[in-house]
Order: sequence, then structure tokens, then C-alpha cells
Amino acid sequence: MKAEIGLLTKCYSAKDLVDVINSWMLYYNNTRIPVKLNGHSPGEYRQMTA
Repeated sequence: MKAEIGLLTKCYSAKDLVDVINSWMLYYNNTRIPVKLNGHSPGEYRQMTA
């Protein structure tokens, strides 16, 4: 996380930082598609295996 959002985003307050982290977590868990999960986002993969 630090490498992915640390250099790209400037946060001027704690609220800005919290917003950036929350949006990154939503992206990480629901949008990104890693190859090892057969083309599914982590959220989709959890639903399929549950």
C-alpha cells in the first residue's frame, strides 16, 4: 500500500489520508484483478469459494 499510494498522492490533513486509504482498500478488495485468482477480484473470489 505504501508503495502504491505513497508517491502518487499528497495528503494535507488526516482526513485526506483516511479518504485515500479507504479508496485504495476498496480498489484493492473489489476492483483489481490478480492473475492468481483466475481473473476475479478478491471480493468475487471470496464469494465464489464461500
